[in-house]
This record gives sequence, C-alpha cells and structure tokens, in this order.
Amino acid sequence: MDLHSGAPFWLVRNGLGHSHAPLRRDEQCDIAIIGAGVTGALVADALTSLGKDVVLIDRRDAGLGSTSASTALLQYEIDVELEPLIALVGEPGAVRSYQLGIEAIADLVDIVEVFNGRSEEEANRRAEDLCDILGAVPGAGSDAHSLREIGSAYVEMEDFEGAQDFLAKLRGAKIVKRRRRLLLMAEARLGHKMRRQ
Repeated sequence: MDLHSGAPFWLVRNGLGHSHAPLRRDEQCDIAIIGAGVTGALVADALTSLGKDVVLIDRRDAGLGSTSASTALLQYEIDVELEPLIALVGEPGAVRSYQLGIEAIADLVDIVEVFNGRSEEEANRRAEDLCDILGAVPGAGSDAHSLREIGSAYVEMEDFEGAQDFLAKLRGAKIVKRRRRLLLMAEARLGHKMRRQ
C-alpha cells in the first residue's frame, strides 16, 4: 500500500483556484511582488492593509508553485541553518531571524512533535528544545510511509474529554519508540523499489 500519491495535496483536496488572465499592459503601483504563492499573497495582504497599491505577479496561476505542494506545517526555522546564516549575514542578524521565527509561532503552537520515527536524532533534539522554549506539550509520530512503519513511534496516554483535557493528558503521556529509524528507512525504500518493479 502506497501512502503517498505524488500529486500536490492542496490541489487534489481543493481543486484549481481562480485563474487570472495574463498581464497585457503596463501597470503603475507602489510595490510589485513577484510570486503569488502563500508568501507573496501574505506580503501583498499586509502591504495593501497599510494603504499601498500592490500588484502581485506570477507566471502561473496563484498558489500553483511550491505552495501547492506544501505540507502546510508551521516551521520556526528558515531554510538556512544558523551557522551558515551567521556566515552570510553576521551573528546578530542570523540569531534575530531565528528569534523572530519562534516568536511568530509561539502563540499558535500547543503541541510540538519531539520525536519523529524518520527524523535524525539532531532534528528530534532541536524539536525538544523548541518544545521547551515554547512551553508546549510534547508529541510523537512514526511518520509512516508503509504499513510496517505504522506504530514505530506513538504516544500512550490516558483517556480524555475535550481539547484542554487532551493537552493536559498528553503532557504526562509516555512516548514509545519501537524501531530504529535506519531500519525503517531501509525497509520503506526497499518496499518502494520492489513495488515499482
């Protein structure tokens, strides 16, 4: 059983959005934004709310680039690790970028997955650090890509009633790690290759 389709989830779920006609004449504006994905759309919304005249341009229909393939996860890190970012922009700017990322999601996060069965130990450790910084509730998951991987990591917790009780019981729950990540990855890749043959 394949647990992934290769098709962008948001397009499969929602279908194609509104299609806009190509730009056929010059436009005057205060600010032109290239890229009509989620980032471009949010920036355009923020700038128009400040009274700016904004034109949003993309060679595709809005949201059909990398946004359509997004998992829609909230991430506190930018695409560049901290040390390389320090080399690019200096320590104060790099550290501030990371601090702003954490501050931006702090009030939105109740649970942080601190153990993922497919993640490297360092990534799981960083998730634990973030959970501590945010004061969030720790969670775990197997990130299964095959039936054999289901249950490789899970949480044992008491029964609960409602959202707040769920968070309280999850905080005291036990994270169970049953199988090693490398074995899981090897089995998943072997299974995928065998299905393709």
